[in-house]
Amino acid sequence: MSSFEQKRIELLRQFDAMDTNHDGVLDMDEIDSICQRAGLSPQDKKEFYRNFDSNGDKLVTLDEFELALGIKPLNKIKKEELHHLFNRYDKDKSGFLTASEMHQVIVESGITNISKKQIEEWLRKYDKNADGSLSFQEFCVCYLAMNVGHEII
Repeated sequence: MSSFEQKRIELLRQFDAMDTNHDGVLDMDEIDSICQRAGLSPQDKKEFYRNFDSNGDKLVTLDEFELALGIKPLNKIKKEELHHLFNRYDKDKSGFLTASEMHQVIVESGITNISKKQIEEWLRKYDKNADGSLSFQEFCVCYLAMNVGHEII
């Protein structure tokens, strides 16, 4: 078993432990309890929801949990999940990803041995209108290229 698979199993066990009523989702009460035990501030709690609750329903499903932690198998990824990822990395909320924001995407995708120059090359390759940043559509093409063989559903 690879170290990635071992980490994934451990994180899934943690999800199960946090899901105290064992309904397969983390509801507001469970999340409040988790945040309180971890000593998170109200701002940190908002950040938790922003990163983990991709559809904004105040529930964190196992799929959302896996996606937020980068452990979800990406055989098929939903467009709304890509929107969530895009919005998470779009730190300045410009609607576009800059080179530094793309660096974060690449690092969190597990690609660590990449230079700034290589990232700039990726950006140029997928930046179809040559404006120096990636739109959501350009991001989708780039992200799926990083995860070859996957499709948007």
